[in-house]
Amino acid sequence: MARKKKKEVIEEEYEFVPPEFDEKTFLENDIKGTKTLLLTALFAIICGIVAFLVGEINVLLGLVVLFGGMFALKYTYILIKIKPNEVERKTLLGNLALFFLLFLGIWILMMNPPFSDHTGPQISKVTIWYQDGNGNWVPQEPTAFTFSNIPRGATINITAKVADNGKLSSVQIGFSALPLDNMTLASDHIYEFSKDLSELSGPGPYAFYIVAVDSSGNQAISDIYTIQVTG
Repeated sequence: MARKKKKEVIEEEYEFVPPEFDEKTFLENDIKGTKTLLLTALFAIICGIVAFLVGEINVLLGLVVLFGGMFALKYTYILIKIKPNEVERKTLLGNLALFFLLFLGIWILMMNPPFSDHTGPQISKVTIWYQDGNGNWVPQEPTAFTFSNIPRGATINITAKVADNGKLSSVQIGFSALPLDNMTLASDHIYEFSKDLSELSGPGPYAFYIVAVDSSGNQAISDIYTIQVTG
């Protein structure tokens, strides 16, 4: 008995047909995205400046401006004749991220010189120099804020490093119970003050401290140092 031949199955060849490209819609969406991006950047800059201004009163007000601006962002697009529901979700999320980062950048920039200054000066490296019997200048750094065995007849030179992120208005020293005296700028950030210890009433401990004020009115007061003057 003869076998029947199987019929060959002819598969139809698949042909991909790309969807019709709507160039007009593509260009319109691209233009809308560019417009919203530029408006987002401008709005973030304005909100960052406003946050800085109200943040001078209370920093929490600056945070209110931040979150309020993020909430209101999509509604600002009406100004450029784009309805909020016409903005794609991924475009809106990208614009929100841009707003957040640019807002913080402007706010932080405005909180630092030359726009503002909220940080006081820094006082460090307080050292006493005095002349020994051979006329040589000998430095002494404090131990537990105390300078020991300074001869009463010596002339001392007190130096300190005073730095600020802006400009310093004054650097003064309060020696014992005497009024504040100005310190002199000796070199880069180094201020000095000379005192003839022979003018003191006698041996014993004498205290001094340094006061620095910057051009924004921020003040820094050093620790109180003690000089043990010998007879």
